[in-house]
Amino acid sequence: MKSQMTVARKFGAACAVLVFLTVLLGVVAISNVGGIQRNLLTVVDGSLPSVYQISMLDSEVFELRGNYWKHIAATDGQARAAVEQSNQDLQRKIQATFDGYAKTISEPEDRQLFDAIKTPYGRYLAAWEQVAPLSRAGNAKEATACYLSVADPVHAELKRAIRALVDWNRKNGDRNAALAMASVAQTRSWSWSLLAMSVGLGMLLAWLVIRSVNRRCASP
Repeated sequence: MKSQMTVARKFGAACAVLVFLTVLLGVVAISNVGGIQRNLLTVVDGSLPSVYQISMLDSEVFELRGNYWKHIAATDGQARAAVEQSNQDLQRKIQATFDGYAKTISEPEDRQLFDAIKTPYGRYLAAWEQVAPLSRAGNAKEATACYLSVADPVHAELKRAIRALVDWNRKNGDRNAALAMASVAQTRSWSWSLLAMSVGLGMLLAWLVIRSVNRRCASP
């Protein structure tokens, strides 16, 4: 009876250890999967929309500058009116892009760089208002000189501000992607380590129990 109880306790201990390792493997896996999910959400909900919005803003500002030059180069009032209507539509799109990007901001540095774009953008629109009367009057030479002296420097400042935010988003996206990949690698490492430990300890415990049973059976 004593031998049977001893063997039973050893079987119980072996099962308890294996169950513990199985539970530990599950806990580690679930915890690391949660980390992977958080990092992936940061990429999907933050980095990707931010990169898309700031790229749109860069493209729209480039288009706005092109429209200003089209206005100056236009030879009749109807063409200039069409450009002005296009600019009004474009400015609404730019404002929508500003609003869309603002929703993706989650870090102070991001906010600071984003706010640094608004001031030169407003100054760029104001600078054009100084050029527009000359362009509407058909004074292309004077309008060109005015644009180059008043609006173009502000446009260069605006482009630098946008480029700074583009570079920040690229680096931030790379960092978030690296964190997600690191979480995946960590989960894989922990899972394989615990799995190998479980198999190794399971084989060791099985060998010890079998040896103990054989000894009990062999003893008179």
